[in-house]
Amino acid sequence: MKLLCFLLFLGFVSCSPDNRVIENTESFQKLIFTDTIEVVNQDISIAAINPKIYVDSLLFTMDGAYQNLFMYNLNSDSLIIWDNDFIKGTHLPAVSLHDYTLYKGYIYMFYKAVYEVYQFDLLGNFIKKISIQHSDEGSNAEGRELFEITDEGQFIMNQEYNAAKSLQHLFQKTKQIGIFNQDGSALASFGSYPEVYKQGSMVLTKFYNYLVNEEVIYTLGSTGPPELIQYNLTGKTINSEKFHLEDFNEEIYYYENSPFDSKINDQITQIGKDVVRDDSLIYFSYQRYDNENPPEGYESLEYKLGVLDLANESVNTFLIGGSNLVGTTKRMIPQIQDGKIYFLLSPNDIEKEQLLLVEAEIR
Repeated sequence: MKLLCFLLFLGFVSCSPDNRVIENTESFQKLIFTDTIEVVNQDISIAAINPKIYVDSLLFTMDGAYQNLFMYNLNSDSLIIWDNDFIKGTHLPAVSLHDYTLYKGYIYMFYKAVYEVYQFDLLGNFIKKISIQHSDEGSNAEGRELFEITDEGQFIMNQEYNAAKSLQHLFQKTKQIGIFNQDGSALASFGSYPEVYKQGSMVLTKFYNYLVNEEVIYTLGSTGPPELIQYNLTGKTINSEKFHLEDFNEEIYYYENSPFDSKINDQITQIGKDVVRDDSLIYFSYQRYDNENPPEGYESLEYKLGVLDLANESVNTFLIGGSNLVGTTKRMIPQIQDGKIYFLLSPNDIEKEQLLLVEAEIR
């Protein structure tokens, strides 16, 4: 293990006249990087996505047409690849794995191209396959940004509009969240994209950010003015919180013909919550740029952490990295572990391609 000793400042906030929580720089708390673990296997360093931590294991998938799940044991430093050589009792579909979750000692893997969930025990033994049904209004399970299971065994997935003609059309028509029964039947669809999403085509790292904690679903847009919305499992809005980050460009750059013509959008890329502490904090990562003009603008990247305190209506921000993370893996783990925040990173300023699990704390 290696130790990274970066001390990074955060900002404190108050409320603005338009009832948004806004940022200032009056706090002297710091984000301290306390440990770094190298995940063995250089071939996976750049394309790792969807990282999650369950107990003593880091799980993640790969960007692109990969059907496998990767499980790295943090205690034994061993990497297990859930492929057709490892699993028993079935064969994985020859399509990309969209997402996965751990529920009551079982692994569930969702393959959106065939709308099927595969259930396994932790030894890789196949239990059953569940077919996810289409909902009536045309918003079908997508599952790459949200795939969780409730205490009653219902599936929660983000959705996309079937046969969308464009991103703009998709955002206009899609119900964001779908609830599906244990047998895969559709129960409910709810949630709409904000109006700024419906006004043109955008280049986005991910469409939206989702989090499920204690039967509450949190949603947070990737770009535009940030607003955290909370739903219960029936789709009723529980609360919403608008906030403003001093260095986050809320202007959205649309493109007319080609995504390569677009300027660079600042984007929120992940939200998370502490799975041990019962607190009011919502963690999120975001990437911002001093220069929005590609390609040189990408080198002005700042990858940052934000912490929104719902009870005290405050938000704090920290710098994580900069140009050393351009074009590489940079993912915040959504499961905060008793105040410890984890990032899966692949910096481009080290001697070889490495996938690093970096641990940090706010002090």
